[in-house]
Amino acid sequence: LVSSFSKSGLKLPAALKSVTVLRRLNHFESSLPDLPDWQLVLASAQSDASSLAPQLGMSENQLCLAFLKARIHSFHSALDAMGSPSSFSSEAYLRRCIDLWREEMADTLGMAFPLFIDEAQSKSTGDETGPDMVTPAYLVSSFATSGLQRLRDTISAQLVTAVHRVQS
Repeated sequence: LVSSFSKSGLKLPAALKSVTVLRRLNHFESSLPDLPDWQLVLASAQSDASSLAPQLGMSENQLCLAFLKARIHSFHSALDAMGSPSSFSSEAYLRRCIDLWREEMADTLGMAFPLFIDEAQSKSTGDETGPDMVTPAYLVSSFATSGLQRLRDTISAQLVTAVHRVQS
């Protein structure tokens, strides 16, 4: 399910299905101790019983991070498939790179907000015991900031290359 996040052309309905199933695994994992057969399995285990318990669930932060990491991987794969800067003129390479960046960032942020930010706000009741330093909103913000920095670095490198070509 997590690997589906890195597929090119991923759209919100497909991402929502995967996220929903992954969220339901949390509920399933938490209900395991209530099963009578599960108690028998744990009682019959001679060794560490906790090693038998499957780790199915992911926290909301882990799920958001897995989604964003997969989207970064998708973006890097698309950049690699685009070819090297030397195979294009600087202008053509920058145009393709900016278009790809814009498309990937718009798609990812367009999915991340309804999946994680809007979802977290609708679940928020205002009576949390303390603020969480890392939230899905923070992760999405960091993703957007790092994506913007990558675009700046690419543009700077291509401008330097173009200046060197003109001077020589």
